[in-house]
Amino acid sequence: MIKKKITLLFITTALFHCNKANVEDTNSKALELVLATQEQITSNATSPTDPASTTDPASTTDPASTTDPASTTDPTSTTDPTSTTDPTSTTDPTSTTDPTSTTDPTSTTDPTSTTKTAPTISYNGSPFIYISGIAITNLGPTLGGDTPTSCSSSPELPTGLSLDNSTCVLSGTPTSTNTTTDFTITASNSGGSNSATINITVQALSISYAASPFTYVRNTTIDDIVPTIKGDAPTSCSITPDLPSTLSFNNTNCVISSVVSDTTSICRRGCTSTIDYTITATNAKGSNTTVITITYQ
Repeated sequence: MIKKKITLLFITTALFHCNKANVEDTNSKALELVLATQEQITSNATSPTDPASTTDPASTTDPASTTDPASTTDPTSTTDPTSTTDPTSTTDPTSTTDPTSTTDPTSTTDPTSTTKTAPTISYNGSPFIYISGIAITNLGPTLGGDTPTSCSSSPELPTGLSLDNSTCVLSGTPTSTNTTTDFTITASNSGGSNSATINITVQALSISYAASPFTYVRNTTIDDIVPTIKGDAPTSCSITPDLPSTLSFNNTNCVISSVVSDTTSICRRGCTSTIDYTITATNAKGSNTTVITITYQ
């Protein structure tokens, strides 16, 4: 009986140690499996060649994502001629090379629009007296600003006179008389205009006696007093008041001459010291007057 008990205890002990060894072996294998799994997971996460991450056709080579012609090679997006090569956008001549926009001379290079300034104008010497039939000395203005492109007069200049269209110089030969008149001369260009006023008279003729005033002394003869006449010759002359009887006046050429050498007769008419005489010369175009002074002693 005791022998049986000893045998049973031995068997039990043996079984216990056997189970313990199996458990430890199982646990060791389990631990190894866990460590191997963790290492594999780590390797999969960091590996660039893992086919599950980089070569999966569903992720990088899926034609619907990277090679889909509707996204990268679709001609309507990158090579569509209506977007990058459309001539109406970058090479359209109506936008960058159209001469009406960048080279149109009326906008950027037209000197008549950006560089011209209005001319200024003035004349020295007004009023001016001219004689019909006698050419005038050219009358030039003083101009400022840019050169005028036109010159005009208001009212129109007397017949025979003209105005240069670019210099505003007055020239010519008046052919008729003109009463004293103000004329407005306007110089213009694309930058504007300015005006000056001059006064012009055109006479039929002119008459003057250069030596006036004259002095006549008793017992002294006088030389003929001949006037200077410009324009057409007079057809008649008159003097007022009348000269003394010892002096004569030619009614055709307006010459004054002595009748006698003894001037005492003048004094016998009252011996007025000084007398002013108005002489008028007339021709077919009109008349003109002058005044002379004679002193009797």
